[in-house]
Amino acid sequence: MGDKFPGLKCGDPSIDKLVLCKRAGCLLELFVLNQQRDSRAPTKRRAKRGPKWTCAPEPVKQLKRRCVDRYCTSPATLEALLGVVSISGCVLDMCGGTDDAVAIRLRDTCQVLTNDVGPRLSPATNLDASSASFTDDFLAAHHGQQPDWIVTSPPYKGALAFVKAALTVAKKGVALKLPLSFLEPCADRAGWLQANPPALCMMMSRARYQPAHVRVGEFWGVWYPPGS
Repeated sequence: MGDKFPGLKCGDPSIDKLVLCKRAGCLLELFVLNQQRDSRAPTKRRAKRGPKWTCAPEPVKQLKRRCVDRYCTSPATLEALLGVVSISGCVLDMCGGTDDAVAIRLRDTCQVLTNDVGPRLSPATNLDASSASFTDDFLAAHHGQQPDWIVTSPPYKGALAFVKAALTVAKKGVALKLPLSFLEPCADRAGWLQANPPALCMMMSRARYQPAHVRVGEFWGVWYPPGS
């Protein structure tokens, strides 16, 4: 017993307060079982909480973004943009569907095109707007028609790829709702932002998304393509 539990010294006056099993390894086995039970407890708690995203999942082959990396544009946020920027003509929401705020608000005054990587939002096309081939794929799908404006809220992870793609497609301007962290001079975008700063940054209050405790500082970034 002393070999397995050095802390239990023979002759200790407090040893008579312990009720020991006759088998020396019994307490050690009980300790191991308790450790295993405690290690499984966090997993059980996570299983009880269930998935963080409650909408229908995308098909496996189209999981281009994390399930919680979708930050929808609210009607109030869009109205704030329209109060500052004049948007007309053909408008593309490159990361949204026909029931999103951009399509609903602008369909009466503009020609609205929609696109999203998955079919869940019922967009007109299902193209990956972050891919290098997006411009060619989009023009092929729309017989060479370029939108005047792109207004959208892309996935915040890898947002730079969406900004670059939007600038190659739009004729007049690009307005993307992005996290404030996008303006930080990180290694993947510091040089690009220095060469291509937004023409307008419209700051907004922190928004709450799924999961409910996540609050994100956001802004509308507006760029005008060269020669527009």
